[in-house]
Amino acid sequence: MKKLVFILTILFLGACTDLEVDAPSFGDDEASTFSTFEGYQSYIAKVYASLTLTGQQGAAGQADLSVINDEGFSSYLRVWWKAQELTTDEAIIAWADAGIRDLHNHSWSSDNQFVRVFYYRIFYTISLANDFIRVASNLPAGLTNEETEEINRFIAEARYIRAFAYWHALDHFRNVVLVTSVSSNLPTQESPETVFNFIESELNEIENSLYPAGQGNHPYGRLDQGAVWMLKAKLFLNAEIYIGTPRFTDAADEANKVINSGVYQIHENYGELFMGDNDLRTNEIIWPIVHDGLVSQTWGGTTTLVRGGIGGAMMDDLDNGAEIEDEAVDNYGVPSGWGGYRSTGALVEKFDHLVFEDDFSADKSAWVRPSNGSWDYVFDSEREDGYANYSPVSENYSNDGLRIPLNLIDNREVQLTFSVNFRNGDDAVSDQDRKVLTGYAAVGTNAGAIDSLRFNRSATFNYRFNSSGVNQIRFFGIASNDYTDIQLDIVNVTYVSGIDQRLKIFTEGQTFTNEKVEDFENGWSYTKYSNIESTTGSRAPGVDQVGTDYPVFRLAEAYLILAEAELEGGGLSGTTLGYLNELRQRAYGDNSGNVTAGDVTLDWILDERARELYLEATRRTDLVRHGKFTGGDYIWPWKGGVPEGISTPSHLDIFPIPASDLIANPLLEQNDDY
Repeated sequence: MKKLVFILTILFLGACTDLEVDAPSFGDDEASTFSTFEGYQSYIAKVYASLTLTGQQGAAGQADLSVINDEGFSSYLRVWWKAQELTTDEAIIAWADAGIRDLHNHSWSSDNQFVRVFYYRIFYTISLANDFIRVASNLPAGLTNEETEEINRFIAEARYIRAFAYWHALDHFRNVVLVTSVSSNLPTQESPETVFNFIESELNEIENSLYPAGQGNHPYGRLDQGAVWMLKAKLFLNAEIYIGTPRFTDAADEANKVINSGVYQIHENYGELFMGDNDLRTNEIIWPIVHDGLVSQTWGGTTTLVRGGIGGAMMDDLDNGAEIEDEAVDNYGVPSGWGGYRSTGALVEKFDHLVFEDDFSADKSAWVRPSNGSWDYVFDSEREDGYANYSPVSENYSNDGLRIPLNLIDNREVQLTFSVNFRNGDDAVSDQDRKVLTGYAAVGTNAGAIDSLRFNRSATFNYRFNSSGVNQIRFFGIASNDYTDIQLDIVNVTYVSGIDQRLKIFTEGQTFTNEKVEDFENGWSYTKYSNIESTTGSRAPGVDQVGTDYPVFRLAEAYLILAEAELEGGGLSGTTLGYLNELRQRAYGDNSGNVTAGDVTLDWILDERARELYLEATRRTDLVRHGKFTGGDYIWPWKGGVPEGISTPSHLDIFPIPASDLIANPLLEQNDDY
């Protein structure tokens, strides 16, 4: 189990329901609570914990916020992640909670509960930080010099977390209040320039009060100078959007501080950065939000990122048609999934993994039927999908079979994903009925088969083969009195070697396209976040919650910030091109994915950020910065609430001030066009 940084003492902290609510008060107990070092240590732990935990009692109980019915939905990390991911081309979600699909549809309003809880969670964290700074500003007698020095560092960390939250307020809501002390007066909104300048000033002032850069140089999970440089780099990278003044040179300077510090390096295995023991990856992870499945439990945070993306065949206890036990536990380190978010085709296509997509429809298919006509197309109007129906006759591979020609890159591992249902009239039959059920998927050329997979049961299958010499896939069956039909649904054909290995995806039983948002099996599912420990191969300690930490900042993003800032400033340096190719070499395992300076445009950088940072809560901000979040320059499935996507209005580049806060504070004004 990872070593926790702080002692989490339960403290009574009032819930924030609108901005004029005072920060938590300890009443008559305040003097005794903060008479010793441990009181300050516990309180700063609560400030840190506000970024992912939701209340005072385990995973749920005595909630911090009362503005949403499900406490798990109120986790800072969970609502921030949703705002950044579900609004973009990187994720859609099957759940039907009020307002959640409005995020992807770009149809939210000032009453949207997820917009509201994000806003209040930001300012709840700000109120905690403000109050900690207050109670720590007048220390009692009796503390040692070492304890006083550590509490002063706590103050700098609280100021950082406050600046971090204000960055989110600026980025997502733009026109917000600026409250830096406990007060009962109604606050007024400040200009984006004022909030921007405050964040920059705070980070400059506290930089030398924090630990030196590098998680290995201090207790794990604590803030340090590397986190300051990264937050400033991201602030300056987006400055033109926030305040109308570009600060790309400053963004490059801060990214270079990270890169040139000498304490970070790219971790050799991309997937290990997001596993249950990623606390061991401090070579690349600059600042994590710490989780522990036993001690710091939450239904938000990375518990949501792991369990929310698992469903369908990921937990059906079948592996390629064979029964296994506890598939979700063995493969992902959790007891089950929640069947929520998965990919859109727009994101997956940036990786060039897809060779062939299921194209069965009412009147077309890329598959070619054999001349004897034993295969037919069937369109299922209820599923809005088609499948091939086979009536068994004696078949010979060289002459018959349902086939598709493929133009494959030589010597690549390829995977065919398809499902089979054996039928006898209207009844399903299986090999368990001691029937003779036999079909084949084969690969080869027009002249014959190179390799084949035999299937004799109804199941979903992954069939892997090497592409050398293969130019078609063919399905055929053996005549039998034990079945009348084979129903065959081809999902897709994908490359699984010689490609960008950063795309962590599950395709079995999943369609590539997203015809039905409510159907988890519409869209490839992500496996980027896992609760499996890379060092043991077993799940991280815990029962329902996960122990995977959330990497807020990584060295890889510093590389990408530097590249974008240099391009905006006039040109990419050879050194920075080398950094980009370092990421590409990790992704491909060799230099086959390397790029030249001529390849690296601003559009390429935007796509590369998606490939490297997908599901890391950067996408909405990136698309806004590039002018592609709203409008019609870039369309993805279900943008605007229609399957093919449409243009959306530009005022959606920022979220509305919640209607409940406008009522509570008449001094506030709504953002334009809401």
